Amino acid sequence: MASDISNAQFATQLAKIYSDAADQVDAFIDANHDSLQQSEDLSTFEGFEQQLTHYSEQFTDLSNNMLFTGAEDCFGQLSDATASIQQALVHIKDVNKTINIVAASLTLAENILEFDVKGIATSIVGVINAAKAQGDDTGNH
Repeated sequence: MASDISNAQFATQLAKIYSDAADQVDAFIDANHDSLQQSEDLSTFEGFEQQLTHYSEQFTDLSNNMLFTGAEDCFGQLSDATASIQQALVHIKDVNKTINIVAASLTLAENILEFDVKGIATSIVGVINAAKAQGDDTGNH
C-alpha cells in the first residue's frame, strides 16, 4: 500500500505532466496562431491551456495536502496514460487529433480529482486511444 508521501509525490508528478501539457499547447498556439484564429479554434486551444493549468494547480494542491490516498490500484495505469499524453503532445501537429488528446486528458484529470475509480479506468482508455490516434495519419487534418 502506498504511503501518503508516495501519493503526494505522484500527485506532484501529475501536476508537472499537466503543466508541461499546458506549455505544449501554448507552444502549439504560438506556432499556429494565425491558422487557429482563421479556423476559429484559437479560443478552444486557449481554453484547453487554461484547463490544463487549472488541473496542474489542483494536483499541486492535492500533493501539498497529501490527500491522494486510496488510489494505489490506479497508479500504474495512470502512469501509462500520462506517459501517452506526454508523448502524443510532443508531436502535436493536427488540430482535431490534438483536441481529442487534450479533451481525454482533461476528463482523466476530472476523474482523478473526484476519486472516481471507474471514471479513471474509462478515462485511461480514452487517453491511450487518443494518443494512439495521434500516430495514425489516416485521421482528419
